[in-house]
Amino acid sequence: MLIIGFFSLLPAWAQDFKSEVAVESLPELSANVLGTIPTKNPRLWSGTPADKLLETLEKTGKANLSPAARALVTYLLQLDITGAGFNDSQNILQSDQFFVARLKTLERQGEWDIVLNLIEKVPETEITNEIKQIKATVLLMKGLVKEACQLQEELAETKNENGEAVSNIEADKMLISCFLAKEEKDKAVLAYDVFQDAHPDADSDFTALADMTLRELPVELPENLVLSPSNVYLYASVKNPTLNIALQTREVKKILSDLPATDIILRIRLGEQIGLDLTELQRLYRLPLLNLPTDNAVAQRVQTYQQIQAETDASKKAALISKWLNLIQKDNLFVPLAPLIAETFHQLEADEKYIDLALYAVQAFALTKNPAAAEPWFELLEDNDLYQQHYLTASLLLQTLGSGPRDFQERLDYYCSYAKPIDCARLKRFLPEENDDEISSSEKEKTNLTTQLGESLLNAVLNIADGKDVKDSYTFIQKAARPVQGRALLREGIISQ
Repeated sequence: MLIIGFFSLLPAWAQDFKSEVAVESLPELSANVLGTIPTKNPRLWSGTPADKLLETLEKTGKANLSPAARALVTYLLQLDITGAGFNDSQNILQSDQFFVARLKTLERQGEWDIVLNLIEKVPETEITNEIKQIKATVLLMKGLVKEACQLQEELAETKNENGEAVSNIEADKMLISCFLAKEEKDKAVLAYDVFQDAHPDADSDFTALADMTLRELPVELPENLVLSPSNVYLYASVKNPTLNIALQTREVKKILSDLPATDIILRIRLGEQIGLDLTELQRLYRLPLLNLPTDNAVAQRVQTYQQIQAETDASKKAALISKWLNLIQKDNLFVPLAPLIAETFHQLEADEKYIDLALYAVQAFALTKNPAAAEPWFELLEDNDLYQQHYLTASLLLQTLGSGPRDFQERLDYYCSYAKPIDCARLKRFLPEENDDEISSSEKEKTNLTTQLGESLLNAVLNIADGKDVKDSYTFIQKAARPVQGRALLREGIISQ
């Protein structure tokens, strides 16, 4: 019989990332150790060579993470690791390299408020121009144009110890973006003239966008254009844009989805993918869409949602919700749109005639951590033999919220006695191992997990994002991360299978 607690408490060695490995401490004032959340394991990042650790952080910043995976990453990168230890091969004690890498990872994931909070922790005398540049970029991305551009202008006027102007390509790019953000195109054009003289070998993506939008030249954009904060304002002005969304960071998607200058369909398409909160999703889905082709998938989703909101007949509303969910699933958007889906199900009362929608409702309420709202929809599935796979999937989801039936294992065994092996396997892959609360007694394994825990957790998150070693990655995160984060990841995995 499956216990309602589903996941056991973490092993003693892993609780809140505890570790008993003896290592040298970082200097107390090093920016590398600063964070906003206290931890019992300041040695979280010890044991991983610097080049490997920084490479993993860069990959994490660019990865397409689910909401729960991003929550785990942002938690890890906010931890205050005062007293942390890094072995000699890491060689990052003499600079703020690790701190800057954390900031850049969080910035690329669009966690701008967290970046600013971390920078606030750094003493004024320790803030380098690189940290200032990250701050200026984040302020601009948040729409705080005045503060961002004031800091950006200061950075553009940086001088060396001999009083000579220091040209910084990123600062100069962002200065052009500042002028565009302030709708001062003439100044942006002049700044671009200066930029070209100072940086004749600048990257082709930036110069192509600048030539097209500032000089209005007939330039053909690269097929696999990769945007960054320094050129996203240029791109937002492109008419009839095409963009390979899969190549863009969450930060870029978030910026474009919020810029009124961006093509309206692209704004919504990007916003759908990045895990916005309910208010932000509602704002995008209430935008008026006029004169758009009826075969456009984004327009179909938005217009169907708007029809749902206007419909007062429950049966017709249910039919529209079913149509809308099919459109959502066609593009694998259920997880990022869960807040909007849950809000929509609040408008429909659980009823036997809507049983085809019951699993969707449970999934949406599970992702938004509302088991009470899921319960009446779950009960529709409980005694219906035709929906046992839906019932068992819903049971798994509710188990991760501390709810669900006590006879789950018995009913799963019965289902597996007649179901296709592949359908049974899909359910069993998310069950904990029999000895899930135990860890190998191998000293080598224990040492690896405790001394490289942070980097190992990031790699497990990346594996899940890439669809590699998924079960092992879930199992590891369950053992090594806080239960609330592991369970959130598991819910997404169950729904995305």
